Amino acid sequence: MVYFYRHDDKKKTNVFEETKKENKWKENWIIFKRSLLFKIFFWFIFPVTLVNFWVFRYDDFSNNCHIKIKLSLLEWNNLRIKKALKFTRDNSPNYYHKVCSHIDIISPDLPCGGAGGGCFRVENPRQIEISVENHRDNSSLTAAMIIHETCHSIQYQDKNGALSESECYHEMNNFLQELNIDSPWKNYQ
Repeated sequence: MVYFYRHDDKKKTNVFEETKKENKWKENWIIFKRSLLFKIFFWFIFPVTLVNFWVFRYDDFSNNCHIKIKLSLLEWNNLRIKKALKFTRDNSPNYYHKVCSHIDIISPDLPCGGAGGGCFRVENPRQIEISVENHRDNSSLTAAMIIHETCHSIQYQDKNGALSESECYHEMNNFLQELNIDSPWKNYQ
C-alpha cells in the first residue's frame, strides 16, 4: 500500500483512498446533472429567477437606484415603467434622485387615479401605483406621473404627511417644462 505524509498535520494518508473520494464526487455530479432535479433547476428555476430580475426590477447600480416593479394583471409590460425611469435618469438627474431615494416599489396595477393615472397610499409611503394605459408610447408622460406620485411620497415622508395635489401637479409640470414638453396637466391645481 502506498502512503504519504501531509505536511500540515503529519497524518498518514492512503493515496488511493484520496483518489476514490475525488472520483466519487465526480460521479455524483454527473448523476446529478442527469437527474430530473437538475433539469428542473436549469430549465425552469434559473430562467424564472433571471426573468424576475430583468422584468420585475429596475436596477441602476451606477446611481444606486433599485426599484421593484410588481406584477400586474392588467398591464403586462413593465418595460414601459423602466423606459420612463431611464427617461427621467437621462433627462432630469434631480428628479431621478428624488424617485430613487423615496420609492422602493412601483405597482403598475390600475390605481385609484384610474387608467393613465397614479396613486399614492399612506399605508405604504415608499410604494406608488402608476398606470401607463393612456400614455403607452410616451415615456415622458409616464415619467411625469412617477414624479407626481413621488412628490406625494416626499410630502408624506419629509413634510409630516401634509399632502398637496397642487404642489405635485406643479412638480410634474416643472419636470415637463424643463424638457420643453407640453403638459396635459398644466391647468390642474
